[in-house]
Amino acid sequence: AGLALDTEPLAMMPIHAEWRGMNPGTMMIGRRGQLFNWYPFQKIGAGNFNSVVVAPSGSGKSFFLQDHALSMAMQGVKTYVLEKGESFRKNCKIADGDHVKFGQGSQIKINPFLGICAHGGDEVKDLKMYATGILTTMAGVGEADMIYQTTLQKALDEALILKPNGISIDDVVSVLEADSLKEGYGLARRLYPYTNKGTYGSYFSSDAGSIDFKKLFTLIEFENITDKNLLSVIMEVFILEIMKQHLLGDRKTHFQIIVDEAWKLLDISPKLLAGLARTIRKYEGALVTCVQGIDSFEGNDDRRNVLNNSAWVLLFSQGEHGLNALSEKTVFKDHLPLIESLRFRPERGYSEVFIMHPNVKIVGRVKVDPLASTLFSTNAADFARIRDLEAEGHNTLDAAKIRTGELYD
Repeated sequence: AGLALDTEPLAMMPIHAEWRGMNPGTMMIGRRGQLFNWYPFQKIGAGNFNSVVVAPSGSGKSFFLQDHALSMAMQGVKTYVLEKGESFRKNCKIADGDHVKFGQGSQIKINPFLGICAHGGDEVKDLKMYATGILTTMAGVGEADMIYQTTLQKALDEALILKPNGISIDDVVSVLEADSLKEGYGLARRLYPYTNKGTYGSYFSSDAGSIDFKKLFTLIEFENITDKNLLSVIMEVFILEIMKQHLLGDRKTHFQIIVDEAWKLLDISPKLLAGLARTIRKYEGALVTCVQGIDSFEGNDDRRNVLNNSAWVLLFSQGEHGLNALSEKTVFKDHLPLIESLRFRPERGYSEVFIMHPNVKIVGRVKVDPLASTLFSTNAADFARIRDLEAEGHNTLDAAKIRTGELYD
């Protein structure tokens, strides 16, 4: 008899089983019925903790993200959700989280540059990179305008040296106004709306502080902000606030930043998301970038780098356009038949997701019970009924239970 490798008998055994997943994590079900947990912070070989979620409208993304956000927070992962809307409001209440509403009439003021030093280690360099990204977006500087980007970075550095105890956007503008080059003066005028005297100055007041995120679940909601550029600026400011807390404070707790409908940031400030995707792992963090199509990561290197620097890719059921876009990428070509087989079956209470990692390829079914289905529902009637029940004095969970009884009894 010939010799055999010790791995060969396993390959020839008539046993077929599905991936058992990780512990802890977000629970799913394999196609053969195997329960498994998905936990992006568990190391499976090399790579980071970032995820990209690609899901067309109506494919089950909302249910999954709500379930994942709540599961992670309940398991000790600090979870920050950036969204425009109220999809995560009920999750935030159940998790006893902080609900930060930022928009017209908001009393919240943030000085995004507070706490950043002129000199320091990697964490200071990273914070200055994020801060420069905010200035770039405020000034409407394009990705190809390297001279303007360098000028803004230089102005930030000089302002930090001149006022080591803390600067505001006004201090950066003062440095630019004193610049002998025309680029500096032009950029100062572009930044004027964000100064104390400008249209948006009330949001970024020089006497404002930072936000201290203490809860495990934080929902940051941008309501009634129609200006696309202002929306991107505010989203970037909150990302910087989150990173300041973890870079300058807690470096042990896992945390994740979920950016829903991330194409808005990819359109205006892909450099910031690319930098975040590249550096967040150093601080035990994960970026979850949610888009409707894989082509959101095309157009420039920064967009592509967000995808390339995400170890996990989660694909929900794709339409014809999505499948065509995926077929053009080498990494997905071998898996197209499996991706085409993904189904969204609301009548059976599940949606399927293909989870891709360099060392893991698995199809999971996101399946929720009737109570969770009501809780995560974005249906207008369910939403309104739960609101009415809350107004009557019921807490969110009890309101969801009552609504579930009305639907299923």
